[in-house]
Amino acid sequence: MSKKTLSVVMPNYNYGHFIGKMLESIFSQSYPATEVVVMDDASTDDSVAVIKGFMRKHPNLRLIQNEKNIGPIAIGKRLFAAVSGDYVFPCASDDWILPGFFEKSMELLAQFPRAGLCCTDCAVFDGRQYIKNKRYLSDKPAYLPPAEVFKRFRREHITPFSIHTVILNRELLLSVGGYKEELEWAADLFAYSVLSFRYGICYVPEVLTVIRRHESQYGVIKAHKTSLERRVIEKVIYTSREPAFKDVLPMFRKTAAFSVHPWEVLYVVMRNPRNWDFLSGKLLFFAVVDKFVKRPLMRFIPEMFIRKILRLLRKLRLSARGG
Repeated sequence: MSKKTLSVVMPNYNYGHFIGKMLESIFSQSYPATEVVVMDDASTDDSVAVIKGFMRKHPNLRLIQNEKNIGPIAIGKRLFAAVSGDYVFPCASDDWILPGFFEKSMELLAQFPRAGLCCTDCAVFDGRQYIKNKRYLSDKPAYLPPAEVFKRFRREHITPFSIHTVILNRELLLSVGGYKEELEWAADLFAYSVLSFRYGICYVPEVLTVIRRHESQYGVIKAHKTSLERRVIEKVIYTSREPAFKDVLPMFRKTAAFSVHPWEVLYVVMRNPRNWDFLSGKLLFFAVVDKFVKRPLMRFIPEMFIRKILRLLRKLRLSARGG
């Protein structure tokens, strides 16, 4: 069996002070990427100079420069069309990956080629400290079939894995429509949910990626605007009803995995009787926790500390249920 190829795609806008760390971590991997394509969205900082510096040392690095800023979702769609690898790692230019990420993910995908994606654990870095984000899907590398993934979705308020850690089967991603631009910052969440429900996932229980958390991130800025977040949730619900997703619609109804803000999902569901079929005990529980526990606590307690508490509760809950 021939070795599967891996493409890396990365949007960038004014992250010249971050992107070098991500590129260095990519080119230091033991499993080399066949191609690394960066699309710069008309940056006004030194991003292009940093990228070109890496291009002189790494011939498999390619830069696409946009004359005008088009936004990360449009970039994502164009990047997937620009690469040809069997698998693709969509990464953010302000994050970075740890040694072994490519090798361990691709080895597991080779064992379970029917999987839609592979994910790992990650750490979150806020500029001061690192918080491990363990998902506890398995105590060893494993493939979780669709039925098992669905069970995990029902236990979490959102996807049971971090979307920042995924390596995707490119052909399967394109078969579900890739990133739908109309879903804006929820486009990746929707696509990965469909892949998980249809094909299952691989999981490596190791912290192999680091997510940098800061307030200038695209999704953070948009999701903090309640009216915009509700509009996007409405679009995702509408899209899930399309005939192309008829097979996974029952799973979306029972999990309501549309946003990291379950209270906003509940609001959208309740205000329109047509959406009441997405109401569930799970959604009610996480929406109440989000509104009356998490949000009030965040006024007085640092978010990273709250994340520690939530990780511990997840571990205790999954342990009590036998994983």
